[in-house]
Amino acid sequence: MQTSMRQHCLVGVALVALLVSGCADRQRRNPLDPAADSPLSLLAPLGALADNEQVRLQWDLTDLSDLDGVRIYRIGGPEGAQTFDLPAAESSYLDGDVTNGAIYQYRMSMLVKDEGEVPVGDARLATPGPEISWLADRGSGLVWRLSPDGRTGLFAQGRFLSIAAIGVDGATGDCWVSDRRFRSLHRIDTAGDIHRIAVDIEGGGDLAIDSASRRGWIVDRFGFEVYSFDLETMADTLQLSEVDGTFEGEVELAVQSGALWIADPAGERVLLFDADGRRVSEWTQMAGLIEIDASANGSTAWVLAEDGIKLLQLTPGQVPLEIFMPFPEPAVALDAGDVRGDVWVAGPADIVAYTGSGVPLLHWDNVPGTEDVAIDEQNQHVWIAAATQLWKVSLDVSFQTQLTGFSETVQIVVDSGN
Repeated sequence: MQTSMRQHCLVGVALVALLVSGCADRQRRNPLDPAADSPLSLLAPLGALADNEQVRLQWDLTDLSDLDGVRIYRIGGPEGAQTFDLPAAESSYLDGDVTNGAIYQYRMSMLVKDEGEVPVGDARLATPGPEISWLADRGSGLVWRLSPDGRTGLFAQGRFLSIAAIGVDGATGDCWVSDRRFRSLHRIDTAGDIHRIAVDIEGGGDLAIDSASRRGWIVDRFGFEVYSFDLETMADTLQLSEVDGTFEGEVELAVQSGALWIADPAGERVLLFDADGRRVSEWTQMAGLIEIDASANGSTAWVLAEDGIKLLQLTPGQVPLEIFMPFPEPAVALDAGDVRGDVWVAGPADIVAYTGSGVPLLHWDNVPGTEDVAIDEQNQHVWIAAATQLWKVSLDVSFQTQLTGFSETVQIVVDSGN
């Protein structure tokens, strides 16, 4: 097992309030601001790390010997203004008197001997919430757990050699990691502890997690097999069950209410297996498959075919339905929502959303370098990852945060936490 690394970051991101005056404007304007702070910056003395129903405040004033204490001012939220006076020896404070979804602003002052109160640093914003989100950065080999408001990196674990895929278990919040060079899976819990679990594969490929059925699926990228496993296992080795299918190359996975969708690029086909492992549908002559996803509560799947030129909706018993994409270049990623079943598609410089029946909802252009997209319909937010940046935007475009400083983002996964 490789050496793991956990990094705690005190980071901040400016909140940008975007006022939208109508549906037509909402369809056209790009809400993503290119300016942001880095999650690797430790220059600010105060950090505000939002989590579920709490905000952890952290600072480092250990180099100062003339302090009587620290004073932190908080405004915002239904609770109103509050002041926290803390001893000089303290370096953190857990603010549990907060409301999920409310925006809080924190400012810090030093209480200096013989001088009184001295304000230090800029204000920090935090919005607690139930969301659990993970981001895989292949360039650094790190898997980040992000704060629910998208303003901070709570911690990172790695270093993975070549991340293939990540998946979040909605029942526990844990992140499962598949690495292309490991004959094992890794599970990172929400506290940051990493667990290595041996599996009988040559190297990890795509990964899918179905929290409801308590099963996961992993692709062996060398043997081209697909296996299922039990998410509840506590052993050091996972027992695998092979899916009934023969493949000649790596495949992509999506899960749906216990069922498994498999996109087979080499075979130019898509397969659907039911919860009992029986093959129930197959679509052939589908060239250039690069991505597949399915809503947890629906009965259809979405695929990007022709190397991202075509968006197709697949429904058992029906021919594929092609949906027009207003992109000048091929699409690169998609994600289907688990509440309404809307599908969000990312191009290299565009984001477009459709209803579950393929009706266009919105189109944002001039989105720089998009690599992945994740929709959280429960909390009405979408997460958009570029190679070095990450945005979180509310669906009404009234809330936005951004992080930068990543090196090669490959995937963002989000669980609503509800």
